Amino acid sequence: MTTNTPINRATDSPTGPARRTVLGLGAATAGWFLVPTPALAAPSTGTPPHALSSNGGGREVPHWYDANRVQGHTRLMIDRYHDTPQFSDAAERFQQLGAGAFTRHAKFGDEQPWWPTALPLGPDGNPLSDHDRIIRGVEVEAGRNIPQEYIDYAHSLGMRVIAYYWHMSEAWYRDNEPSYICRTPDGDPIEHGRGTHLDITGPYGDVVVTRLRELAAMGVDGFFFDENHLPPSGSWGSALEEAWEAETGTAAPVPAGASGALPTWPPATWNDASYLAYLDFRARRIEDTFQSWMDDVKADYPEVVFIISTTEIAGMTRRGMTTRLARIADSAKNEFDTSWKHNYSYRVFLDYPDLLQPANHVRQALSFSLMRDSSDGRPPLIWVTGLPNADHAEGFASSVLTFGGVASMDTDEGTTLVGQDPPPWPDGLKTPIAGLEAAFELGNAVSPRLAGTRPVRWAAVHYSERIRNAREGDFRAAWEEVIWPTIGVYQTVTEDGLPIGIVNDHQLAENELDGYQVLILPNPTELTGAEQAAVDDFTAGGGAVIAMDPSWEWSTEAGNPLAAASLRSALAPHTSSATVQVVGGPAGRYGIAYQRQGHTYTVAITNDFSWVQDSAYAKRWEGEINPAAPPAEGVSVHLRDMPNVNALVATDAVSGEDLDVVATADGVRVDVPAFDRMACIVVSCGNTNQPS
Repeated sequence: MTTNTPINRATDSPTGPARRTVLGLGAATAGWFLVPTPALAAPSTGTPPHALSSNGGGREVPHWYDANRVQGHTRLMIDRYHDTPQFSDAAERFQQLGAGAFTRHAKFGDEQPWWPTALPLGPDGNPLSDHDRIIRGVEVEAGRNIPQEYIDYAHSLGMRVIAYYWHMSEAWYRDNEPSYICRTPDGDPIEHGRGTHLDITGPYGDVVVTRLRELAAMGVDGFFFDENHLPPSGSWGSALEEAWEAETGTAAPVPAGASGALPTWPPATWNDASYLAYLDFRARRIEDTFQSWMDDVKADYPEVVFIISTTEIAGMTRRGMTTRLARIADSAKNEFDTSWKHNYSYRVFLDYPDLLQPANHVRQALSFSLMRDSSDGRPPLIWVTGLPNADHAEGFASSVLTFGGVASMDTDEGTTLVGQDPPPWPDGLKTPIAGLEAAFELGNAVSPRLAGTRPVRWAAVHYSERIRNAREGDFRAAWEEVIWPTIGVYQTVTEDGLPIGIVNDHQLAENELDGYQVLILPNPTELTGAEQAAVDDFTAGGGAVIAMDPSWEWSTEAGNPLAAASLRSALAPHTSSATVQVVGGPAGRYGIAYQRQGHTYTVAITNDFSWVQDSAYAKRWEGEINPAAPPAEGVSVHLRDMPNVNALVATDAVSGEDLDVVATADGVRVDVPAFDRMACIVVSCGNTNQPS
């Protein structure tokens, strides 16, 4: 939510306020600053400890992040915009649009950072940034600190700013530290569109953490890490392979048929247990690295937010990232449509057209919930390229907000940030000004009601990456036996408006089931000993366990409705124990209940959002813009076992309308007036006009 109160982060730093030397005048800031780099520990030559991935439980994000659930995003590349007004005053423009926080690039690709940095060192033993530099074709004078300029300006307006930092490539280290380069099995560098891949799990990771500490000392509010972190196929001849050899005593495996070249993706031969183990090791090393960076930076800057890409998790099929990474992140980043892209499910539905494909909106809803629940309820950040109009922008924001996330609205730097609309579809791919304003307005209304809440727990479904991975390259079997049953449970329970959470392998093994009353096991015979012990403990404590019958054919058109009916029959004896239920409305309606404390509930309800189009697929839509779904009607929220029924009040945070609370035989009911995109029903004792 927007605020005009200036933010002073300098006094929060353990090093005290930054000293500044004015070198020249900037357009909308106090000028170019030489900010002394705080004393940094010497980079270690060791590697982060083996993956623990266990400190996510109970951790909170800072209130400012929790209370800014619709945020802006911009690149403002130095080579394209360094001499434009928006390069200096982007924060003001975002504030005018209604945002309270935004992400902006501090390093786009393999260039050096846009500030005076301690590393790398030149031949004279001093930082290269002590001299004038050419960054992406632009001459940057020695001492100029571009992130400091935009951080200070944003904070002077009461805005929060997150630095997008490209951590996977840097040309100087490619040219001067060949051991940092990720290589194919035959030694060729692995290239990316933004430069040569460098291995973040080794000494280059120490360079990155040095940069993060510098940005944190400037007062940046968060970091945004994008994409896959390491090449999806693996890396040879770098720190990743060295760590594998140290742990296993063997060379890093290469999948059969790949010879010395980079393995195809996905590999043509998947049933190679040693190579699959190497991919799992890669995932753990990524987790180790981010955990190490966070521990280092947060020791001195505990409020800085780490937003970490979890790209592969959304599709539920690829094993290159795990839900452990979402647990480590303060906020797990993903994109609106990633969950249903064919490459994130290894094209299984193209290879097996008879395999029933879940509706896109179901896969999106589950992916948002999976990232949220794997993060112990912390909000994931969901980015979108652009949306064609205000209806679609509101539809996108409504869906992400409902599932407890942060909607990240990308903007067109050349038009929107100077007060002009971008070209319309299909010529332009960015959200028009009216759409951004509508999304930020919705976020400002709903964010205070979601901040500080956690999803209400009732039923949980176990989603097992370990059991999925046991199917190795048989992706059809993985979908039929593991993924589709998880999706089927989620879809059925959400259609019935009941609370449903996702429990991953770690959470089940650690018995992190507090608050759940029903546990649904898609693969009950494949649990580990620790997982079975947790299930036994859950049962002994009065919890109900539903072991799925393998005859339930979720993945066929004929079997899917029968499986859903069987699940509903198994759940029927327990539904009266659910404290919240959303009833009625159109197909594709989702209602997610959150609780802050006691009996204060926030129930976020999104209308059908299956029509919302991400402009990344404008060519696929052939310029046709979907009409918005009709208003959702006939929705009601039912709350059971509520004390002080006569003292309860309800309001819709979106419309601002006070609503009647009707007593029922087992609690209360709130009838929700028809709404276009979203309703956010707050029920509590006392005045709901203020955040509870």
